[in-house]
Amino acid sequence: MHPAARIIAISAVLAAPSLGRSQQQELTAVLADDATATEWLQNQDEELPLFVAADDYTPDITRPGPDLGDFPNSAFTLPRGGIYIEQAPFTLQTGNRQVAAGYTWPFLLRFGLTDDVEFRVFGNGLTSTFGTGGTTGFAPLALDLKVHLWNDRMEVWRPAASLEVFVLTTWGARNLSGGTQPSLNLNLDFPLSEATNIEMTFSYTGVQAADLNANQFSYQWAVEQQVTERFQVFVHGFYSGPIPFESGSGVVIGIGYFYQLSDRWMAFNSYNAGLTSAAPPFSTQFGVAVAL
Repeated sequence: MHPAARIIAISAVLAAPSLGRSQQQELTAVLADDATATEWLQNQDEELPLFVAADDYTPDITRPGPDLGDFPNSAFTLPRGGIYIEQAPFTLQTGNRQVAAGYTWPFLLRFGLTDDVEFRVFGNGLTSTFGTGGTTGFAPLALDLKVHLWNDRMEVWRPAASLEVFVLTTWGARNLSGGTQPSLNLNLDFPLSEATNIEMTFSYTGVQAADLNANQFSYQWAVEQQVTERFQVFVHGFYSGPIPFESGSGVVIGIGYFYQLSDRWMAFNSYNAGLTSAAPPFSTQFGVAVAL
């Protein structure tokens, strides 16, 4: 008999004298069904932990692929138990009268809670702005949840889609904090062929800054072309800042590539030009992603 079942039985026997005859008969019937009680308790011992990988999960950096690298986020999520670590330790931008030149080390941590739900933590990491009034610190963290809604059906021009909700917190250097900022995002993938894909992200964010406290719309896009099995190029851009590679509120366009180093590792690089004075005149990013 299971030890916990024995404790329950002994407690019931001690309490039996205070029960009526009919209640004692019911108690005897319950205790007689020892196998049922033991089986139930054993099932509790075998309960699965909250975060566990799928039985057939194998780390793969190409499925679904990194979200850092180009500006929009994809419509797809990690499988249950999947983990990605993405970072861009070489991220630089030049400045003008409206935008300060600076360095950031953005990162993105991704955890597959289910096959369609992904928990994420991201931020600009180590951040340093140059010039007069420049500052250095660790940028605030953002807590993010991404939910895959449906797959594509391109025969009827329906893209794959995911809903992403995040909150930029104040957990970081005070001199880099803009307050708590919520954001709602729709990620779309249009696979035109096995080699060509279009990604888009539409965002609506509560922005807080010294001269701005309002809801702001932003849009990011990318056209991706698979050149070889390991090499992909893309053209991308944004209006009013991407997620999480924030580079001002202007308009930017750029080019870049992904290169698969192994089944678990991917490198990415981009070069971008600002088309308006509110955006950095030039920015570049180099980083890597790993699937665990």
